[in-house]
Amino acid sequence: MLAVIVIHALGQSTWPAPKSAKRVATVELRRVRDYVQAARGWSVLGIFLATAAVIPFVAMSHGFEAASEPVHGSLGAWTSGRIDGAPLL
Repeated sequence: MLAVIVIHALGQSTWPAPKSAKRVATVELRRVRDYVQAARGWSVLGIFLATAAVIPFVAMSHGFEAASEPVHGSLGAWTSGRIDGAPLL
């Protein structure tokens, strides 16, 4: 721990300071349009609206009935209930 602190202090003390004058930025009001292209913004908005329209439809749709026996012609292991965790390891 002490070595980390010493290395950090050594790095901080030997790091070169900026040679130029400090930069001054103007404070101005910026809008989303300054950062996001119009086509990209409309695309994202369209995707969000489409997703918002699909989510209630999917949430209200009926689920499938539980299968009580294997489907004819299907391949794979079949269990008719819960099993222990040990066989899954």
